[in-house]
Amino acid sequence: MSNLTSKKQNRILYLTLTVLLTAAVVLSVLTFQAAKKETSPLPETDSRPLETENTKPETLPPVKHPDAEKEHTGIFDKTEDKTKESESSVPETEKKKTSAEAEETAAVALTDVLPTFFSPIKNGTVLREHSVTVPVFSPTMNDYRTHTGVDILCAPASPVLAAADGKIGNVWYDPMMGYTISIIHSGDAVSIYQGIAEELPEGIGAGVSVSAGQVIACSGNTALIECEDEEHLHFMLNIGGKDVDPMEYMALPTMAEVYEY
Repeated sequence: MSNLTSKKQNRILYLTLTVLLTAAVVLSVLTFQAAKKETSPLPETDSRPLETENTKPETLPPVKHPDAEKEHTGIFDKTEDKTKESESSVPETEKKKTSAEAEETAAVALTDVLPTFFSPIKNGTVLREHSVTVPVFSPTMNDYRTHTGVDILCAPASPVLAAADGKIGNVWYDPMMGYTISIIHSGDAVSIYQGIAEELPEGIGAGVSVSAGQVIACSGNTALIECEDEEHLHFMLNIGGKDVDPMEYMALPTMAEVYEY
C-alpha cells in the first residue's frame, strides 16, 4: 500500500516539473519576440564600392640610366680600360726605377746648392765620430751617450777655420759645450763650432760674411762635458734642419786611418 502511494507522489512531482519547464520556455520565447520588435532596424547601407577620385597616387615613369641599354659583355668601359691598361703596362721595375731616379734627382739638386765643405782644423784628425744611434763612451762624464757631431783633434789654441763660404749666424756661450759659433751656408746648411776659445779674431761676429778657410776662432777646450778629452774642436753640421754626419760631406781622417800601418 505504501509503495503505491510513493509511486503516485513521484508521478505528481514529475508532472509538476514538466509543466513548470514548459511554462518557462514559453515565457522566454515571448520575451525574446517582444524585445526584437522594440529594437529599431539598422539603416540600409549601400554595398557598392565607394568611387573616389585620385585614389591611386600618380607614378612617374621609370628613369632609364644612360648605360642601362648597353650590353653587359663583362668588359669595362673603354675609358676605364685605357686607364687600367696604362697603369698595368708599367712594370714594377720601371716604377721602382722612376722612384729611385726622382730621389736621385732631389739629392743632386740639394748637392748643387750646397757649398763644398773643408775641414775646420788644418790637418785635423777625428777623435770621436758622429753617432746618434749607438752611444759612445764619454771620458769626462764617464758614461755612454749619443754624439751629434765629430770631435776633431788639434794642438792647443789651433786656428779654427770656416768650413765653407757663408755668414756668421750667432756667437754664444753654451753651458755644456762652451763658446760656440754658427755659420749659415747656402743649401739650408749650418755649420757649428763648439768648445772654442772665448776671445775671437778681430772683425768676427754675428752677421759677418766669411770665406772657406778663413780663421774664425781658436780651439779652447771650453766644452764642460768634454773637457777631460784631448784638445779638440766639436764640429756639427746641420742641413735642412737636421743634424747630419759631417764626415759624409767632407774629408776627415780618423785616428785609425792615421795610425794604420
